[in-house]
Amino acid sequence: MSRSPGEGRADPVGLLWLFALANYAVLLAVCAGFVTREPQRASGAAAVWLAAVWLTYPFLYLLPAFALSAVAHRGLAGLLRRAEVRVAALVAWTPAVVLFAGVQLAVYADLRLHELYGFHLNGFVWNLLTTRGGLDSLGAGPRVMVEAAGLAALVLAGEALGLAALARIAPRSHLLAALRSRRVAIGFAGVLLALSLGERLAYAAAHLRDDSSVLAWSEALPLYQPLQLDSLARRFGIRVARSRTLRTGLGGSSLVYPQSPLAFRSDAPRWNVLVLCAESLRADALDPELMPATWRFAGRATRFTQHVSGGNGTRMGVFSLFYGLPGPYWFKFVDQSRGPVLVRALLDRGYQVRGWTSDKFSYPEFDRTVFADVDRSQLREGGAGEGWERDRAQVASLLEFLGQRDRAQPFFAYLFFESPHAPYRFPPETAIRTPYLDDLDYLRMDLERDIGKIRNRYWNSVRHLDTQLERLFAALEEQGLLDSTLVVVTGDHGEEFLEKGRWGHNSAFDEEQIRVPLLLYVPGRPPAVVERMTSHLDVPATLLGLLGVQNPPRDYSLGQSLLDGAPHDYVLVSDWSRVAYVDADGKATFPMEPQSWFRQEVTDRRDAPLPDPDDWLRARGPTFARVLSDLARFTRAAHVADAGASGR
Repeated sequence: MSRSPGEGRADPVGLLWLFALANYAVLLAVCAGFVTREPQRASGAAAVWLAAVWLTYPFLYLLPAFALSAVAHRGLAGLLRRAEVRVAALVAWTPAVVLFAGVQLAVYADLRLHELYGFHLNGFVWNLLTTRGGLDSLGAGPRVMVEAAGLAALVLAGEALGLAALARIAPRSHLLAALRSRRVAIGFAGVLLALSLGERLAYAAAHLRDDSSVLAWSEALPLYQPLQLDSLARRFGIRVARSRTLRTGLGGSSLVYPQSPLAFRSDAPRWNVLVLCAESLRADALDPELMPATWRFAGRATRFTQHVSGGNGTRMGVFSLFYGLPGPYWFKFVDQSRGPVLVRALLDRGYQVRGWTSDKFSYPEFDRTVFADVDRSQLREGGAGEGWERDRAQVASLLEFLGQRDRAQPFFAYLFFESPHAPYRFPPETAIRTPYLDDLDYLRMDLERDIGKIRNRYWNSVRHLDTQLERLFAALEEQGLLDSTLVVVTGDHGEEFLEKGRWGHNSAFDEEQIRVPLLLYVPGRPPAVVERMTSHLDVPATLLGLLGVQNPPRDYSLGQSLLDGAPHDYVLVSDWSRVAYVDADGKATFPMEPQSWFRQEVTDRRDAPLPDPDDWLRARGPTFARVLSDLARFTRAAHVADAGASGR
């Protein structure tokens, strides 16, 4: 081999192999972060299995880049034989530099995402990256984007320099000459193949035994593909531990929603309805110091102290708030652009339906779900500025509507606030908790070191939210609307600050991420405090009941009235691919489909592992059967099955 990539075309495969090995070494170090930064450590057989996964998967990540680079180099080198040598070399080796850099950046981004939020690059993240407004919802401002671009440029430069250095050094290095030999390549591939086969068989055996010590680590590294041999084992008479996976039954079934048309009483009241929902508003944010105006308003309303959102993220939280259905139904409704019966019924009764958000109605896709039936001209999205500035502008727009609306018709208004969303920005006058981090730099901040200051940023942003709610409460009072308006104040989901090892939301179903405040103001109803467990799924049934709907809630919802419903046996909370069953004593998290990569977890209500989860699960067997029925209740398959069972 010669002294440069351009002159080394005689042995391009050997150079590419060395380049892949160098990238493999770097990627091993990066992937070690997935294991070493977990709050718990694998031990015993699980540690050996995890070591095998760690040694094999980094090279599997690189394998497509290696293959594509070899093909691209051969094709480009052939096309550029007559070009100047160095120019030809630069062009021919560019795919290798770009592809290997892409793998390194993708894995590092996944590590950073996992470190911050607790999940890997997945369908949720892909949706976030490809949907208008998705990245903005993370608060990834220009500074973060510039730093990310700089990191990408740095990695590309490092790959190019590394390749050039290998091409120059390899001919003079006995070690590199030995590493690029066919014998070493075959031996390396053989070891990786043996490790890969061994870890897959070990996982399959653990799955047969339902061995959580191994299964719990299956999502440690991204894109892990488990091997399951349950069917084969049963064929040979091997006992298989029963999987506790809940199937949703939503597969290819069409929707039957509502199950009966809504009917209103002849004397149904025509209350106005105002729904105020704040991003990331956790339950303990409703505090006399942090939210004094909202706390005073709570003294005139019904306050629910044990309220649980329908999700640990905005999509499922707001979906459950409007539909009264758990998250797995989301995918059917967004595919069919079906709005909730709550909004449809109000439109049919001549309500002026308006929506405001300080973010986007397209991310999540509420323009295709919650407000699918509403003319787009009646939806107002946030414009320029920080979240708190957009909140102020949207409150001003809503106040303008209240002053200019057609008073001959009732209104339904929804406003989604952005202030408490990361990066938790606020104006100086609402900084009531110090010290706080000056800004959130996602690439440089240290969570363990900075979490207290980050939390103070959040509290200050909540204080700003309260000032905007105060403007609305004052307007309702001044215009005499509190005599004719139902008011709901809540959050889409909570927010965690490392109380259980995670920051933010969308990563777990712990109390900090799923519990939110809920206030319900009903004209003429005395104030009250309700301490039983309630859910976002109860809100549509409550509002429609107050508006005079005669149908039982189960015609259109899995919730019940917040005001006169019986205590819940359980509630359901969802994210992108899991359902959490929550009752007074504990929680169980189930994958929505058997192939889900997320592991099952069973904890008490304080999110501590139970000493004997199997006993806890067995005791709830009959209840889980109801959950399965609920998760398919509004599908054609369930409707047909019910009709067949009753002989109709």
